Amino acid sequence: MLIDLHNHTRHLSMDSALTLDELLGRAKERGLDGVCLTEHNAVWQNTARLEAAAHRHGIAVFRGMEVNSQYGHVLVFGLRAFRNSMFDFGELCRVVESEGGVLVLAHPQWVGNVGRGPSPDVIAEHFHGLEVLNGEVTNDANNYVEAMATALGKFGTGGSDSHSLGAVGKCATLFQNPVRTEEEMVREMRAGRVSAVRLAPSTNGVELIKV
Repeated sequence: MLIDLHNHTRHLSMDSALTLDELLGRAKERGLDGVCLTEHNAVWQNTARLEAAAHRHGIAVFRGMEVNSQYGHVLVFGLRAFRNSMFDFGELCRVVESEGGVLVLAHPQWVGNVGRGPSPDVIAEHFHGLEVLNGEVTNDANNYVEAMATALGKFGTGGSDSHSLGAVGKCATLFQNPVRTEEEMVREMRAGRVSAVRLAPSTNGVELIKV
C-alpha cells in the first residue's frame, strides 16, 4: 500500500496553497493509495470532512502532524491532538511513548534543520524512523539521510512535503501490508514494515523507485 506520509493543506498550514480536494485529487492521479495530513503543529479534528473527501476521491486519508522542536521538524503519527507543551522535545517523546505513537525525524538535511539536528545518540534513543526521501530537498540530502538511517538501524519513510499542487506525489512510503486505520498505520511503522519510494512517470503510469 502506497501512502504519502508528509503533506500540508492551507486549511491548517499557513505556508501551503493546497486545498484538501486538490491534494487528494492529485494524489489519486499519481497512483497513491493514501495520504497522511501532517499539518504544522496541528491535527485535523473534523474527521467527518476527511471521511467525505476520502470517499469522494477514492483514496485513504490519515492524520499526523509536523511539530517544531529544538531538533528541527518532527513528523508525529498516532496522536489525536497537539498541545503547546509538545514544543518541548522531552514532553513530545513522553506523550508519543505513552500513547504508542511514532516519531520520524523530518528532512534532517533541510537548510532550516542544519546545525540544530539531533545527535546520533538522540536519534537512536528517541526516533523510530527517519524521512529518507523528502520531495523538497536535494538528492544528496536524501542520500545522506538514507545512510544515516541504515547506520542507526532505523526504518525510512518517504513523503512529498507538499505545499503546492506540483509537489504532490513525488515521494511516498510503501507499506508491506494494507492499512485501513491510523492505528494500523502506526502499528506497521513501529514494526518497520515500510520503505521509502520515489514516484517517477513511466509508460505504464507511475514507476516506483526504491531507495
